[in-house]
Formats: sequence, structure tokens, C-alpha cells
Amino acid sequence: MNWPPLHLALRETQAVYRDRRALSAIALVGTILGLAGPFGTFAELSAPLRVLYWLVIAFSTYGLGQFGGTLLARWIVPERRPLWASVLVMALGAAVPVTLMVLVINRVFFTDIIFSGWGSLVLLFYCFSISLVLIAMIEYVVGPLVVKAPEAPPREGPRLLSRLPHHLRGPLSHMSMADHYVEVHTAKGSALVLMRLADAIAETEGVAGLQIHRSHWVALDAVSGLERRDGKTFVALKSGVLLPVSRRYLDAARAAFG
Repeated sequence: MNWPPLHLALRETQAVYRDRRALSAIALVGTILGLAGPFGTFAELSAPLRVLYWLVIAFSTYGLGQFGGTLLARWIVPERRPLWASVLVMALGAAVPVTLMVLVINRVFFTDIIFSGWGSLVLLFYCFSISLVLIAMIEYVVGPLVVKAPEAPPREGPRLLSRLPHHLRGPLSHMSMADHYVEVHTAKGSALVLMRLADAIAETEGVAGLQIHRSHWVALDAVSGLERRDGKTFVALKSGVLLPVSRRYLDAARAAFG
């Protein structure tokens, strides 16, 4: 399914579970909650079960909240939006799947407790409130501190790579437009970046490349040659991918790859 908000939400969620620091933080929070036993769990569960319960809650709901919040925000909030609107939408998008997951987990750990419709609404309100506080803190407190932190030493490679997850940063292959996003392909995989193709090309400094279409750019080192199919010209990449060449860029493509 080629829907950029879904792709972005999946990629950001996957990035959380690949980050050891994030996993360590989630485990620490789950353990602390397990020892403290909030929301009546101290009296209802033994210490080992209580820690297990909160670890399951922490690891499952964090990923679901990340996915639901990102998906809903990218889907319905305009790119040029006030930050408060994005925070509210992300909190709502996170609260719904988190509430459903908590209901499922509670059903497993507390077999004698059945949530009524009103109880589920109260739980949804709690999940929304907690999500709202956490997201607001990240956006209004943590974010500005990160921005104002001393700049890191310059890294090798184009600036565009700094927008990608660490495990995808490698030699650029090609880029393609996908609605309001640019799908950046490297030797290690691909990721969606919210920006214009022209701006992405401007951040490929140091990499020899060529725009071959209003929606496509290729790195010269990734190209094997040109191909003609059904009267149309394509750039053939070493990976086997074919990208169309528009008339506007045909002469430049022939000069570079012909």
C-alpha cells in the first residue's frame, strides 16, 4: 500500500524498537512502575507479575502510541500547522490503540475484572491525558533543548543522510517523490522524508547525480545505463530498478549515461 503517512508511521515505530537507548528507557520505566504498582496493581498482583505486567504495558503501548499518533497526525494535520494542533492530534491517535491494548492486557492479567463501556471511556481519557502530557513535553521541552544543543562535528557525506535513521545511512542511490514526501533510497534501504524533491537534491552535496524527471533523481554511481522500452527511455540502476526519463531531462540523461 503506497500511502506515505502509513509508511512513515511504520518506519518511525520500527526505529523505536531498533534503538537500544529507547528500549532501555522503556524497560526502566516499566520496571519502576512494576515496583511502584500504580492504579491498584500493587494490591492485585504479586511483585513478579506486577513487574511483568508493567513491562508488557510499557513495551506494547509505546510502539502503538508512536504508530497511532504519527499516522493520524501525518494524515489529517496540514504540513504548515500550529504545533498545538499536531500535539492534540498525535495524543488522540496514540490514545485509541493504547487503550485497546491495555484492555487486552488487563483481560489476560485480571481475568475477574471486566471493563464496562463507561470504564473503557475513563481508561481512554487517562490514556489520552498521559499521551498529551508526554507528547507536549517532547515537543515543547525536549525538542527545543535538542535544537539549542551544541552542534555536532560535521559528518562525512551529504546533509540529506542526517535525515535518515542511522541504519539506513549509506551511499545514495536514487530519490522519488511520493505525495508530499521524498523516498530516499540508499545502499542500505529507503525512508520517507517530508520535504520537496528540489530541497532534497540541494542536500546531496558531494554526490554526483542527475534529475531525470520531475519526480526522480539518481546518483551517477548507481546507474548502469539507459534502456528503451515501448518507445520510452528509462534509467536502469545497478539494483535493477528502472526509472522513467522525461523529455525535459532526456538530453542530459543521454549525455551522462548514453
